[in-house]
Order: sequence, then C-alpha cells, then structure tokens
Amino acid sequence: MDFFDVNAIATTVFEYKLSYLELIGTISGLVCVWLATKQSILTWPIGLINVICLFIIFYQINLYADMFLQIYFFLVAIYGWFTWTYHKRESTEVRKSSNKSILIIVVLILLFSTLMGYFMKNIHLTLPDYFLQAASFPFLDSFIAVASIFANIMMARRIIENWVLWIIIDVVAVYVYMQKGILFISILYGVYCFIAWNGYLSWKKIRYVK
Repeated sequence: MDFFDVNAIATTVFEYKLSYLELIGTISGLVCVWLATKQSILTWPIGLINVICLFIIFYQINLYADMFLQIYFFLVAIYGWFTWTYHKRESTEVRKSSNKSILIIVVLILLFSTLMGYFMKNIHLTLPDYFLQAASFPFLDSFIAVASIFANIMMARRIIENWVLWIIIDVVAVYVYMQKGILFISILYGVYCFIAWNGYLSWKKIRYVK
C-alpha cells in the first residue's frame, strides 16, 4: 500500500490503526512545538514535515479548508526559518486588544469563515477534477483555517488574545478531527490547547503596551 495513503498502517495502538502519515505528523508536531519553546531554529524544518503530512492527510479525509491552511503554514515556516537564520528579534512587551478590536476580529472571522465554508461546501462541484468528494465539516473546517490565520497574525503582533483564539481553534479542531477518525492528530491538538493556555498565562505576566 502507498506510504502516503492514510490507510497505510504503521502500527496499532489499543486497536486504533495508526497510519505512517498520522504517526509522523503527530511526532513532528510535538517536536516542532517543543523546539519552538527552546527557541531552536530546527523548529522550522521539523514544522515543514508536520505541515506536509497534515496537507496530505486533510486532502484524503476531505478537510479541504485545513488542507489549504497548510500551504499558508508552509510559507510561514519558510519565512520563519529565514528570519531566525538572518535576524534576531526580541521583545519584552505584549499588547491587549480593546473591546472594539476584539468585536471587529470576531465579525471578520465569522464572515470569512462563512464565505469560505460555502466555497468549500461546493468545491467538489466547482473543481471536480481535483476534489472528487464533498468537503467534510466545511464551515467548522473553514473556521479553523480562517481563525488560525488571524491568530497567527495576532501572535506575530504580540497581542495576548491570540492565545484565547488558539484555545477556541484547538477545541474545535479536536472535535472535527475526532469525528474524522484521526485520533492522534486530535490528541495533538488537545496538547496544543494546554500549550496555548500556558502561553496565555505566561504573557499575562509581561507588561502591556498600547
């Protein structure tokens, strides 16, 4: 069976059939985050492995919005790798959004998630040569993709609410991935949820700027 097929089983864990892709994707995801906490530049190449694995998995299980999100994360990883190689940036300040800004962000996320959701719902009709089956959870999947981009931008701008948004994203992702039967990826995002909570608590200790 093709190594890159989600049905190519690497091992069985408590009767759960774990594919090579999911195994490598889970391990690389955990290692990537651990290296990021150590500020190791290796977090970026390991992250690329994770992104590639998830891209292939999400395509095969019809989570197309999440699949497209991996392209964004791939570009971010390349940029991060380049930036960490040639530039060093340090900051000891974080920002806190106003209620108005939070409301705008929420509205934009819901708007773009809805628009993307409708597109993903019909993508197998619009591009039948590339997407043979209908998208699974098109609106929730689109929310994960859109909200992740907003959270990533907020994190780059050191806005503390990015961690709250990541927690919401991770909770939704755990549900969707559990429903799609990728148990270990679901557990991985459960771990990400706790990491996001720890990030929020850590950033609360840093002084705020406007």
